[in-house]
Amino acid sequence: MNAVPELRSAPEETRRRILEATRELYVRYGSRGTTTREVAARAGVNEATIFRHFRTKHALLDAMREYFCEAKTLRAAVAGFSGDLETDLHSLGCVLSERLAFLEDLIRVSMGEETTDPTGGETTFRGYAQVRQIVNDYLRSHVEAGRLRGNPEALGRFYVGMLFAHIVVRKMYPEGRPPIPKIVQECNDIFLNGVRISDVMKESA
Repeated sequence: MNAVPELRSAPEETRRRILEATRELYVRYGSRGTTTREVAARAGVNEATIFRHFRTKHALLDAMREYFCEAKTLRAAVAGFSGDLETDLHSLGCVLSERLAFLEDLIRVSMGEETTDPTGGETTFRGYAQVRQIVNDYLRSHVEAGRLRGNPEALGRFYVGMLFAHIVVRKMYPEGRPPIPKIVQECNDIFLNGVRISDVMKESA
């Protein structure tokens, strides 16, 4: 069998094509059904190139998940925040929700596979863990400044969890797919203000 003629490009471009091809196959066939031979054919490279870049198929799948998770996008957004809690939290929620929506297919496949291979959970959700750490650090800065109360890790878990549930399972809701800014606004209101009516509010009503 003749080797696939490899397109000439910079190593970064070759890596990008390989990772994009891996994602396309992974969301269709899962880890078992994704082969390095098919990835090579789809990416327009020799199969040996894949092993030169990633060494193993397992490492390739891990790299693909981290690449598309793009924690650096969220990190860059946080770095440019104004310091106003409500404004910045809305921006954070929108960036995070847009990334979750973009990764929805990967998340669904990864979650399904994690139930049958519990040992793969750590690497499967490594990119997600990086994102959560960024959120935790951001919330910690507001806790330390006295604008929020609570454990930053717990706050981050609940905040990311709210958005994660709304984005990944929103097909199940009767109202369908509400726009992301609306989802973020509702989640932020509950996160920052809660839902219980205080005695002071009752007296003023």
